Amino acid sequence: MGIRESVVDALQHEGRPYVDHNGRTWEMTLEGDECSSIMDEQGEGVWCGRLEFCERDPDNWCGMGRPNGMNGRARILRPNQCRDAFWWQPPTDVAEDQLNTMAATISDILSFGYVGVVVTCDGYTASLWGIEPFPDAEMVRATVVDLVIEVLAEIEAAAIARAREVFTLQDAIR
Repeated sequence: MGIRESVVDALQHEGRPYVDHNGRTWEMTLEGDECSSIMDEQGEGVWCGRLEFCERDPDNWCGMGRPNGMNGRARILRPNQCRDAFWWQPPTDVAEDQLNTMAATISDILSFGYVGVVVTCDGYTASLWGIEPFPDAEMVRATVVDLVIEVLAEIEAAAIARAREVFTLQDAIR
């Protein structure tokens, strides 16, 4: 098993540092993504369909009626952590049997926001943001694989730069 595989295997559990055979300390964390919002993704052809904040009528949630351009597939979503509600128009290419799952995913994003996966090793960092909350183990592993490759490339580039610096310094001394 190579270093990449051993690091990836060890980083499957957030917050557990791993020291590799070279003495480098690796860590993976999931962090809240403060910069990404599903509301920024609105427009034609976006993966989540169309979301629109419900105007509050004191007597009736979303009592203003379905927004213009939304059809009979539109639903009202009430995210878990919010007192607000949103009209959601699913994309046309999503099958009826997938709507409940997709609505739950969008409600989770509205409730908790996106997350980012961050891999660090001795001051080198790689990250991927805009991941839906509660990613499954397969998604985390695939992301960690990519990020470990990025960090290893940074470490290698830094080592090459240091070697060039030493080489140039030795040439100058001669």
